[in-house]
Amino acid sequence: MAVETENAPHPVDTGRVLGVCKMSVDLAPSILFILLNWVNAIPICASIVCVASIAIVIDFLVVRRRRVAGLPAAFPKPVSVTFLSVFAVLLGLLCAGNLSQEEFKVWWGAALCGSLCLMALGSLIVGSPFVYADAIELMPPEKSQGLEENPADWACFQMVITAVTKLWAGSFFLLTCVTLVAGFLKKYGHEVVSTIFGVAGTIIIITLTFMCLLPKVISNAGAASFSASTAANSTEETSPAEV
Repeated sequence: MAVETENAPHPVDTGRVLGVCKMSVDLAPSILFILLNWVNAIPICASIVCVASIAIVIDFLVVRRRRVAGLPAAFPKPVSVTFLSVFAVLLGLLCAGNLSQEEFKVWWGAALCGSLCLMALGSLIVGSPFVYADAIELMPPEKSQGLEENPADWACFQMVITAVTKLWAGSFFLLTCVTLVAGFLKKYGHEVVSTIFGVAGTIIIITLTFMCLLPKVISNAGAASFSASTAANSTEETSPAEV
């Protein structure tokens, strides 16, 4: 019996498999973006559309698994939908002959960053910050479960994701400006300067956002929420005494 137990196949951890697949799909566009300036745009654009579609399917499976476990989740992810929408439109324009290969290589970055900026601003306007979908999945299960039932924790969480979404909206706006300038430089023949400016500007903005600004924004928003919660509790405690 012991030998049979040792030789028995281990059950597959579906959650772990989905996590690995999700990570692979999330990294794939970065590799494809590098190829956009060197090979035919149509197959690369089609590949990005396929990857974005696969990402949405994987997100659906992850969300369904979380909801079965009683954990909060959001579907679909706004970023994946934006990627799919932008490159599906660009692919359609390329295939229809309304967009040349050269024009695509000049403006695809501005189209993507501009769409991401509009997506972030739109999520703020409708009161549903786009980072919620990822933030709720990154939280430990014991913390995310029942989060909405605790008013103080939920208010703090809402304040943090709203602040982070505003940060990303600003970063996407700056990236849009950088890619537009790089696009005009490339259009008027300054390809080397355009490449250096576009790559350097993108790296600097993303690095500053992730490494410097994001931790500070989260910390400041959390501290502000805690102060507001403490002040509200103090007011509630003193009100009966005054009456």
